[in-house]
Amino acid sequence: MPYRTLAKKQNGWSDDAPDGAPAQSSITSPIRNSLRLSVTELATCHFLSNFVLLPRFHGVRGYLEFVLPLLVLNASSPSKLPHFKYAFEACALACFHFRVQRGKTCGLIARGHYVKVISATATALQDPELSNQDSTLAAILLLGYFENFVGEKAGIAAWSSHIEGAIQLVKARGSAQMQTPIGRDLFLTVRAQMVYHR
Repeated sequence: MPYRTLAKKQNGWSDDAPDGAPAQSSITSPIRNSLRLSVTELATCHFLSNFVLLPRFHGVRGYLEFVLPLLVLNASSPSKLPHFKYAFEACALACFHFRVQRGKTCGLIARGHYVKVISATATALQDPELSNQDSTLAAILLLGYFENFVGEKAGIAAWSSHIEGAIQLVKARGSAQMQTPIGRDLFLTVRAQMVYHR
């Protein structure tokens, strides 16, 4: 039958092997190309699939909805939002480290991003234009989540400090922040965090 011969050629079966048995060469040949993701990519996927909840229906609230649009914006102009990028990666890596992968590498990378985001956010807060951007408020909120994931003794005080900073930033941003979907979502997230803070 020509179909059996074609199937044998396509699947690497030899004519010497019994029907349905693969040739010896196809059994011993290893898979050479495999998909390898960095720990940051794995952490990003884990965080987005476990903590970012997008609403399925109009009028229903999600959770941390502001993250995806800011990630898209960051991908198009990464130099403009380094504080958000570092905050997101620090938060995602800390979550991944404490919930999935307990190796030193992931924790060290998370701490490295945390140091970078503290510096970048401090710089953004000194700039009147950058301090009112959604990315700055989002970075501060993500710093608070980082403190929750790390869960050290000083973490509660640090979390409280980040939330207090977010509250002050929301006050400074005024009613203009309610004009965009991201701004409204950030406002509602800060308001929800205030319940725990106060």
